[in-house]
Amino acid sequence: MDDANQDFLYRNTNRVDVAQIMAEEYFTSKNIFWRTLGSDPKDDSPIPMDMFFKMPPFIQKMPDMFAINHQFVFVEVKGCKDSLKVKLSDWTQYIRWNDIARFMFFVYSAANEKKFLFYLEDFHRMLDTSTVGKYSDNNKVYWEIPIIELEPYIIIQ
Repeated sequence: MDDANQDFLYRNTNRVDVAQIMAEEYFTSKNIFWRTLGSDPKDDSPIPMDMFFKMPPFIQKMPDMFAINHQFVFVEVKGCKDSLKVKLSDWTQYIRWNDIARFMFFVYSAANEKKFLFYLEDFHRMLDTSTVGKYSDNNKVYWEIPIIELEPYIIIQ
């Protein structure tokens, strides 16, 4: 079963975030300064789940990292297989972060071993061809975008 179809506890217990590792390696290889932000249930000392859900959504949905090359950008790191899924509730917070500084996605497809990098504005253009779904464990609505739609944003190294 895909990780996206597993419950929160399964997705965040004793797991390695390959997409995050790929993002860090990419920015480092390009000599782009970066740092992680926020908290992650996979951290060495994570915020307990009951405390995490008491935090305001804006803080819960803090971007995974920031990068500074020619400009400062927030970076949300997403891992996937054959399609990218972005929750509507996350997207509303990404828009708020984008009001502070430009917001981009780093996506790693494990099934295709491909990396993609694009801005929130690019994501908005993809919504016309996306499908909508709902997670069974939390009833959250998400957009689903096939990896083929991300091809214009592939990172070639």
